[in-house]
Amino acid sequence: MSRLFYVDFRTADNGGKGNDNNDGQSKETPFLTMAKVLTAGILKDYDMVVWIGDCTESGLVTPANIDFVLMVGSIHHPRASRWRPATSTAPALQVRGQGWVFAKIYWSGGTGDYVLSFLRDATYNASEGWVLGCDFNGGSGGIENDGGCSNLRLTNNRFINVRGGTASTPGAIVLTSAAQATPSNCELFGNRFYNCERHIHHAMMRSHLAWNRHQAIGHDATDTRIINLQAIAGSATNGSQGDHNHVEHCSLGRATADLTFANGFRYGANSTGVDNYATDGVVYGVPAS
Repeated sequence: MSRLFYVDFRTADNGGKGNDNNDGQSKETPFLTMAKVLTAGILKDYDMVVWIGDCTESGLVTPANIDFVLMVGSIHHPRASRWRPATSTAPALQVRGQGWVFAKIYWSGGTGDYVLSFLRDATYNASEGWVLGCDFNGGSGGIENDGGCSNLRLTNNRFINVRGGTASTPGAIVLTSAAQATPSNCELFGNRFYNCERHIHHAMMRSHLAWNRHQAIGHDATDTRIINLQAIAGSATNGSQGDHNHVEHCSLGRATADLTFANGFRYGANSTGVDNYATDGVVYGVPAS
């Protein structure tokens, strides 16, 4: 059976009840920090974490050998549950287990790293993760796939002003390493990108992108690197991995003349595109190589 844990980042002085000496298992006895609930021995497979307030912690990792945990923000609105790391030298949270789900959380990044990272290496495999209904606002990077996690689902998220900074591979959704595998069977549905750099720079194969909206405003207006499903480490041009993807019903945010292979619009070999729209109203398929 799933257990429910509560985290309230507000202390009693601020109208909250958070205290790491609590048991975290009721609204009356919530933990105060995310570090506490992620301490080894607290969570088990299939547990749930509900939290409210502003989390400023960074450099946290999910506990080893714990899978399929649901972490959800306030039921009211993502901005009622914010994760704004105080430092940006490491991801706010690195996921190491399979099937972790993050819903209705407002992530606000720094200038040095991604706020949410899924790791796959010789020890850990964070495949099967799901991020839905979250806001990613500001900073260098939004979601990182480090090592080649597969079966990731990114659904109905907003990415706003995710760009620049000091990170070497900034972007909203970026594959920084495919050391273990080229990610496969990923689904990116209904995400929106506003004033971002490198919207989707993520090599993948046998994956599906649909109903994503890429807005050509602000920084976007000078950045043609919107969708590159062959890219690794965030480069506009590198990488030849990625194939058999399907991209449909996406608003691409650029004029037809800009939707070129050279500009970084790369869906991968043997991929298909159906009913995607350029800003000049042209229905667009697969960019020519």
